[in-house]
Amino acid sequence: MLRSAAAAASALAVAACSGPGRAGAPEPQSTLLPDSPRFDLDAAPGTLFREQPLAGTDTIMQSFAFDDAGQRLYAVQVLDRASGDLTVSRLTWDGRLDGAMELRGFGHGTQIGAERADDGELYLWVESHAVASDVPGASAWGTRITRLRFADGDAVDSGAEREGDRSFDLVPGAGSVSCATDLAHGQLALRFHRDGLMWFRVYGLADLVHGHGSVRCEIPEPPLHVSEANPRPSPQGFALYGRYLYTLEGDAYGSAGSEPPVGNTYITCTDLGVPGGRKVADTLVAASAHLRHREPEGLAIQRSGGPMMTGRARLAVGFASYSGPADRPVRLASVHTFPTRAGAP
Repeated sequence: MLRSAAAAASALAVAACSGPGRAGAPEPQSTLLPDSPRFDLDAAPGTLFREQPLAGTDTIMQSFAFDDAGQRLYAVQVLDRASGDLTVSRLTWDGRLDGAMELRGFGHGTQIGAERADDGELYLWVESHAVASDVPGASAWGTRITRLRFADGDAVDSGAEREGDRSFDLVPGAGSVSCATDLAHGQLALRFHRDGLMWFRVYGLADLVHGHGSVRCEIPEPPLHVSEANPRPSPQGFALYGRYLYTLEGDAYGSAGSEPPVGNTYITCTDLGVPGGRKVADTLVAASAHLRHREPEGLAIQRSGGPMMTGRARLAVGFASYSGPADRPVRLASVHTFPTRAGAP
């Protein structure tokens, strides 16, 4: 594509998706989402790092997010399932541990976001105000989201915000709330449970920070890859990039429908520029097929810098694995990446 044509294409905006609202709740607005290139899910995935330890060795990674300006990755683990306590590890882009903090009573860490603010501080976007499950041994899940400043060594209680931290009750009464940031386009994706279904919404990030929560888009969660062998595949994370929503699903080796050497890890791309959303691509991810346990955990967008970058954004997918003896396994994290499609602006 010629440079002038690419510039014109990237300047276009597309009509946002729309979905049914709940009685008594603000009706999602039909507005504009920024146009954007897609990631190439058919490409052979690259490797950012493989089998690196996190701050906590007793539980696996749940999700992660990139700080592009600081060239760091933030990965979250569950410390206590029942109470929703989490550990956040800060890693260099080659996977070396570089700091950690604890979040008490926040949730499951299904997906997180990161934002480098104008004042230079790094803020995490994470589910919060966890509610314990009625099922013994089940995880607590967030009911709100919180924007909080990362500080190495700190321990923060949900609802007890420090200076600069802020919580958002965007869907009152919702459960299983989580979020991801799209810094390239100034957006935030929210996933939540309401009226027996999982939903996604898109908000303007700056609008939220400045106290405005207008909804750009709302759709039901895209269908999972249900099969006779696995009638209930596990959602494992999501990412937003412009008009495209990427969802991750799959289960650890040994679970129903997930057997070596391929498993059942899928990434699906949904075009939010089409009313109601439309699936435009999906792929069965074969990266790190050798891993022990191999459970997909989180999606994130890496925008610039780092090993092997060519100046375009990449879609990153995480996998959790084990090493060591069965009675004392060490939990490890691996991250692989998909490039922007060839010819995209």
